[in-house]
Amino acid sequence: MKQPYRTDPNPLQSRGHPRLLVPSTRWRGSRSLLILLALTVTASLLACALSGCSMTRWLEVPPGEYVVTRCPGQSTGGSPRTVQQLRVDRDSDRAVFVMTNGAEITTALTPRDKSDWPSGCPTNVLDHRMEVLGVEEPGRSEALVGPGSPVLVRDCPRDPVRIVLRADGDIGNARGSSGTACSWTDACICFAPAGDQTT
Repeated sequence: MKQPYRTDPNPLQSRGHPRLLVPSTRWRGSRSLLILLALTVTASLLACALSGCSMTRWLEVPPGEYVVTRCPGQSTGGSPRTVQQLRVDRDSDRAVFVMTNGAEITTALTPRDKSDWPSGCPTNVLDHRMEVLGVEEPGRSEALVGPGSPVLVRDCPRDPVRIVLRADGDIGNARGSSGTACSWTDACICFAPAGDQTT
């Protein structure tokens, strides 16, 4: 007796080709996992931006030669005419201040632990931590910024590079400060890398 004609719903699978027309279960699971991961990361970044959380950017005092430049927002304070250059050597942690009369003041620098670096220039996604270097021999260098223990601070934001000589105290986002290394009430001397066209 002649068998009725039957259409195979998946003829290739019956012929030993199970993966040509039927997607792999493993691939479907991997694709779903990737989509879920992408959605999770996107949601996390969006929640972070909306809630004001931030990532930390650590700003170190780089070695090199610097020249005096104007401090942003500074009205008075400091005596930039008495010093014209700064050389920072991080290998020996020493700084050399070159005065306008050619004299040099060499001081030792005392790095602070990263946990003590003040924060500054906050944004929705970034928080800057500014390195602070204690300047020893204050009897010679405090004349540059007035009474108090002088410090060198890597100002924020990251660009342009600015180094600030100032008396120790509230820096950055601390109470009474401006969010940067030098507020308008501080006596500061600001330095930019030698050859910086924005000085």
